[in-house]
Amino acid sequence: MRACNKRWLFHSQQKRPLELGADIVMHSGTKYIGGHSDIIMGFLSGNDDKIMPKLRHMQNTRGAHPSSFDCYLAIRSLWTLEVCSSEAFLSF
Repeated sequence: MRACNKRWLFHSQQKRPLELGADIVMHSGTKYIGGHSDIIMGFLSGNDDKIMPKLRHMQNTRGAHPSSFDCYLAIRSLWTLEVCSSEAFLSF
């Protein structure tokens, strides 16, 4: 049985759905990675050797790549990710 888990990045860091048996985890890069509200991005991660090459092929053939500037904005946002995550954890 295939399992897919759509989680915010912060919750996935705490719960680790891939270790709990999910095949694919979908992360929202817009909320925590793009904390400055200037990018719309998502990420897939997985641990199934049969599914991930198919997803990579679809990504490459359909042009689902962020632009260089979007990658720059995402890297810029990673500098403040630790602060955002710890503050969000304290608010729960």
